[in-house]
Amino acid sequence: MQDRKDAGRPAQGPAPGRADGRADERAYLRIRHARLRQLGGQSIVADIRDLSRTGFRAEWPHGKNVGDRVWLTLPTLAPLAAHVVWTTGFEIGCKFETPMHPAIFERIRLLPAD
Repeated sequence: MQDRKDAGRPAQGPAPGRADGRADERAYLRIRHARLRQLGGQSIVADIRDLSRTGFRAEWPHGKNVGDRVWLTLPTLAPLAAHVVWTTGFEIGCKFETPMHPAIFERIRLLPAD
């Protein structure tokens, strides 16, 4: 229960129905044939570690900054524009500009592991 001083503010904690606080289901997978491209650059093979309808985590040893725009290309799909929302070591976390269609996400989630 919220204190009176907190009235009108949303309660802290996980998103409704999700213990991990994420808004969307996340598929922990490994896609090694994905390609990432930054503005003005060539696409480079990237190792995608997890994916949701709204974003992804990838190994990316090429130094990115929060806010940078990238395009993720998965096999047989058109490039998906995203923005870097976090970086740590050789990984980046990105949020898609437009969430992936649920049927497309489900198709990718069910692919056999690389």
